[in-house]
Amino acid sequence: MIQLPFKRNIRIYGDSFAGPSIKLSSIKSNCWGDILQDRIYSHVINKGVGGSSTEYSMRCLMKDVQAKHIGPTDIIIFVTSSPGRLSFKHQMTHAPHTGSIYFHEPTKHNRETFGSWYFENKSFIEWYLLQRDMDLMALNHECYINMIKELARVYPETLFFVLPAFSHDFFVPPSTKGPANYFQSPIFLSQISKNEYKYGEFSDWVISTGGRDIRRNHLSENNLNILVDLIIESIETRSVENFTYDKFIQKIFEPIRCDQQLAWYIEQNYLLNCRNEPWFQKVVADIPDWYTKTWNPPIFKSRGRRNQGM
Repeated sequence: MIQLPFKRNIRIYGDSFAGPSIKLSSIKSNCWGDILQDRIYSHVINKGVGGSSTEYSMRCLMKDVQAKHIGPTDIIIFVTSSPGRLSFKHQMTHAPHTGSIYFHEPTKHNRETFGSWYFENKSFIEWYLLQRDMDLMALNHECYINMIKELARVYPETLFFVLPAFSHDFFVPPSTKGPANYFQSPIFLSQISKNEYKYGEFSDWVISTGGRDIRRNHLSENNLNILVDLIIESIETRSVENFTYDKFIQKIFEPIRCDQQLAWYIEQNYLLNCRNEPWFQKVVADIPDWYTKTWNPPIFKSRGRRNQGM
C-alpha cells in the first residue's frame, strides 16, 4: 500500500467506466476505484452510475460543491461519457442508468428492467434522438470540462483528474493550460476497452453473454490494475504524461463461444469468474454445445507493463 501523507477522500463521478462494485452471488466485483482505495491510504466515494450521462455526473459533482462536501485534500476523478445520452428529469432524478437506454434495444426487455418511462415516452424519445444536434452536445461536454478546470482554480488544494471515456468528432481548439492541480488524460477509456478485442466491436464481444459486458468497468482485470497504477503515478508526479495506450495489454479477447474459452480467460486473470452466476447460467443454457465445444488458447506476448494481482 502506498501511504499518502494523510487520508484523503477520492470522489469519483462518471458512467460504467467509473461505476462502483457490483455484488455477485459468489464474489465481490471490485471496480478500479476499490482497487485504488486498497492501494493507497484513502476513502473512495464513488457516485458513478452505469448508463448515465455526463450531465448527470456534473449534477452530482455540483451538488457536492454546493453542499460544501469538496474538501481541500480531496481528489476528484471525473469520467466524461459519450455526448447525447438522455438527461431528462427522469434520468436526473429517478433513473440515471437509463441515459443510454436506447443503445440496448429496450423493446426486447421487460418493464422491470427499464421501467415504464421509456415505453410511455417512446415516440418523444425517438423524436428527440432525430432532432438533437450532436455537435452542440459535444460542445457542451467541452464546456463541462472547462467548468471542472474552473473548479480546480476555486479549490487550489484539491486535485482534479478528468478521464475521458469517449472521444467526439467536434473540433475544439486546445484550451489554455489548466491550473497546477488540474489534469486531463490524453487517452480514452473506451479505446483501451476496444483495444482488448482481437477483432470486432463491443456488440461482438457481448453477443454470447446476454448483452452484458462481463468485464468490470469494461476493462480486463489486468488493465484495471494498470489503470490504477497510472492514476497513482499521476497523483505522485502531478502529471498525466504516463497515460499512453501502449501501457495497457491489448488484443486479449475473442467473442466467447464456449466454457473452455471463458475458463481460460478467468485462469489468466483477465476476467472474474462469473460461470456460476444465475444470470450467466441462464444465458449459456441456450447456447448449443457450450460445455462440450473445444477451443485452442492463443499464444501472444503481453504488451502491458505490469501483470499485478489485486
